[in-house]
Amino acid sequence: MRTAAWLREEAAANADTLARCEDALRSAVLRQPRFAELAAGLSVHGRTKTLFSTLKKLLRLGNTAAGGRARAQLYDLMGLRAIVQPRDDLPPVSDPRMARKTRRLVHSN
Repeated sequence: MRTAAWLREEAAANADTLARCEDALRSAVLRQPRFAELAAGLSVHGRTKTLFSTLKKLLRLGNTAAGGRARAQLYDLMGLRAIVQPRDDLPPVSDPRMARKTRRLVHSN
């Protein structure tokens, strides 16, 4: 239960950080003039690591060959997912190329 309490504390502490990061990424990408040429929109969602996946990693603690970690080595307790909506007016043939350009634009921010 100590791990569950620790993870709940981390999630609560990280909620504000996630919200700020979501807003910062969304704002930075939407300010790029090229983004509007490549995509119709962007949705950004933050998440915290679930108790199940954290425990799964911690239970492999003694077995580094299986990817086990100590609490201090869990670096992915939160993350962002950015989903780019494609433009309807672009020809389907250009989709993969535009997707790569848009991904690079999002990653650069």
